[in-house]
Amino acid sequence: MSDFHPPIRMAPRVARRWPAILAITGCSLCMAWAAGVAADRPDPAAVVVEFVGAFNRHDVDAMIDLSHPEVRWMSVDGDAVVTETSGSAALRSAMLAYFRDVPSARSDLESIEASGRFVHAVERATWNGGDAHSSQCSLSVYELGSGLILNVWYFPAHACASSDDGHGPSSAGRP
Repeated sequence: MSDFHPPIRMAPRVARRWPAILAITGCSLCMAWAAGVAADRPDPAAVVVEFVGAFNRHDVDAMIDLSHPEVRWMSVDGDAVVTETSGSAALRSAMLAYFRDVPSARSDLESIEASGRFVHAVERATWNGGDAHSSQCSLSVYELGSGLILNVWYFPAHACASSDDGHGPSSAGRP
């Protein structure tokens, strides 16, 4: 047993149970705190949905607000991972240039699912190029940290399972 002595005089039977009572109370408080913290954190999938909505509005400020200051945007191809941007300033620059170059760019979530702090989705990118409307799909994985997008991995583009525009994937990769 410990050297703990309760601050008030109590019956020996109660005094022997005091450490157990403290442990149970402490665990209850910890669980209540953890539940409160979890309730304060946004749903990871909802953050990604909001981020894609900001992308579709070309609202770079909203995208940055949903991103961790150390956000990294990466492309995966086989065993190679290339970091396209690192940090919110680089993401801002890249998105501003992208929207300037591809003003018709959109991304629709074909599917989305959260698993802990990770969210995986199939995104359909669409854009107009010349006289053609193009689309392609890609698997994306988002990792959240502190309720913000910390890492994004994009996998190689492929033809979407259902194409409502009559075109296959673009050979140029993600616009």
